[in-house]
Amino acid sequence: MRTVESFLPVFCGTYGTIFEDMILDDNSGEQCVSFINKNIKDLGIQATFQSIVSPQFYNFSNDSINVEYQFENLDNLNAYLIDNREELSDFLKARYTSCDGFISHHSSDVDEWIAVFMFGGDLTHKLGAVLEFYCEMEEVTDQDMYEDLCGNGCIYYEDEEE
Repeated sequence: MRTVESFLPVFCGTYGTIFEDMILDDNSGEQCVSFINKNIKDLGIQATFQSIVSPQFYNFSNDSINVEYQFENLDNLNAYLIDNREELSDFLKARYTSCDGFISHHSSDVDEWIAVFMFGGDLTHKLGAVLEFYCEMEEVTDQDMYEDLCGNGCIYYEDEEE
């Protein structure tokens, strides 16, 4: 069993999002992980909640949920990436191409990404990013995650009088 630490896809943080007024705690974080696990089970990948990371200032990043992914192999994910190569290329170019005000620390070359997944390499950020792509392609949205949290009683709002 191989493990990789990365971030949870679909969860876009709290600041300026649908999750803006919720209290983000370990319980809601674990429920977000459970929601993603239901949606990535066909890939043979399982996420385990590690922690919630909230930046001191929200000008460069938003909250994220850190997880540890476990898997035997990435054969199903590799096949998915190859089958959706063109869409993956567009996704990577949109997310990882440097431009004014943004310097990417990751390649936007689809061949490099696929090679890392097929032949090995550092998956720390890449696995979360590719699962984000997978969820986007499969139309798993933050709205779906939010509704799952509400349906399971895991959305808690800050008292506005405090």
